[in-house]
Amino acid sequence: GARGFPAGKVYQLRASFSSGKSSFLYYIYGCALHGSVSEKDRKAYVMHVETEGAPNPADYVAQFGVNPSLFMYVKANDLNDLFKKIDTFDMALHGGRDGTVNPETGRATKSKFTKENALDPEMTKPSIVGVDSLSNVGSDAGGDFVDLDKSEKPGGDSKDVRRFFRAREQDYDRHQLTMFVLTHETTEIKTGGAGY
Repeated sequence: GARGFPAGKVYQLRASFSSGKSSFLYYIYGCALHGSVSEKDRKAYVMHVETEGAPNPADYVAQFGVNPSLFMYVKANDLNDLFKKIDTFDMALHGGRDGTVNPETGRATKSKFTKENALDPEMTKPSIVGVDSLSNVGSDAGGDFVDLDKSEKPGGDSKDVRRFFRAREQDYDRHQLTMFVLTHETTEIKTGGAGY
């Protein structure tokens, strides 16, 4: 009875290692691309941003109903690289703004994408971005950047991520770009009787 996820939103999927987060992403991609066999009958635009390691083999991805030729796979090494790839995907599809800012001048950089050369300027098809996993592109402090009590740098990364999404939430809603961000559950909650 469900009809999917509301478009234009950012979803965080947080779970422990090896719990099926990546498989769930591929399942979402498969649902979005269901029945797409060529560019001509494409049902959605899908980009998977990998930060953890090597890409999954094409036959594994195809098990979820994803046509590997209609599935964009990119690698991101750090937060700025991740932000740039997400912005480029959104602009190439829909044209318009370039959300990146020149750190030296503080001004937004101009986009080479316009409504005239965008792939889907009228937003006729949904666009989906999956980030696997945001935990790996944070600082090199050795933990999940959302665990703010570990060090000062992860807290700075967390602010950068919030700033990035806040600046784009209206664009994502208008462009109907849906994003799934995976993070690792790293917090251990101890239960049981008191230790004294």
